[in-house]
Amino acid sequence: MNTTLNEIKIYNPCIEGWKKLLDSLNKTSADDEPLSFAHILKSNGIKDAVWSLRVLPLKDQALFRADVAESVLHLFESKYPSDTRPRKCIDVLRLFARGEISDRDLGKKAAAAYDAYAAIRASYTDAAYAAHAAYAAHSVHSTYFVDRIYKWQEIEKLFIKHFCGE
Repeated sequence: MNTTLNEIKIYNPCIEGWKKLLDSLNKTSADDEPLSFAHILKSNGIKDAVWSLRVLPLKDQALFRADVAESVLHLFESKYPSDTRPRKCIDVLRLFARGEISDRDLGKKAAAAYDAYAAIRASYTDAAYAAHAAYAAHSVHSTYFVDRIYKWQEIEKLFIKHFCGE
């Protein structure tokens, strides 16, 4: 899967990451040549690679985001076993990726997952962050929850699976 430097530049990448990416390509400015997400991962690391996914439509990111959220969902479910809202949000995200539901339906389920997060966020437990992961799975710009409870090595494996053809 590919993007371009011009597509990335639209989202105002951080100066350090942008320079690092340009240097890795021996370029000084953006262009429209295809740029693989695998190259971004290799040159800049997983955090910048995940950040760069914002250039893709949500539908192209949906399964990756669902996998990331699901991988931490056990933290929430162990503390709140009867609350199924985050799991339902993940399920709906998968339906969205397959084209079986609309953006509107996805938004409704994301709102329900956010309600679960909001209800317990005062405790700042890992479970709250897991619930937030399910909510954030629909958000193009959210990686905050990952820093709180997740090992980036695991995210990298999922990234490679979804965007690097392995």
